Amino acid sequence: MLGVLCLPVLGLARSGLILGHQFTEEAISFHNVRLVIEKKIKEGVEVSPGLFLAVPDPRLVTFAGGQSRKRVFPLWRIEQQAYKGVQNPPDVSGYRLTENKFGGPIRIFGLPISRTPGGWEYALYRRID
Repeated sequence: MLGVLCLPVLGLARSGLILGHQFTEEAISFHNVRLVIEKKIKEGVEVSPGLFLAVPDPRLVTFAGGQSRKRVFPLWRIEQQAYKGVQNPPDVSGYRLTENKFGGPIRIFGLPISRTPGGWEYALYRRID
């Protein structure tokens, strides 16, 4: 019974460690990813849905996986790593990887507590013309 009562505490501690990782030196900050998006807007950029908070104006970007009659292939694409459970950027049809800012698993005492960082790590792709 006591073990079952400890599970919420362990979950809260794990969440706290993942959140704390976002403030370490190796983590990509919200500000950094926002700057990347802002620099690419004029040329056309598509962002993964999880990056919507980092977009200065949603009307100026395309969101990956959005419902649209006409598929647009902007010059740039930014894919967020969080919540995907992958450590390497995926291949994206029609694009080539130009910058890999994906991170490794979060570990405590050598044990992985999260397969991927829960922050703003991303991969930047450029359209193949």
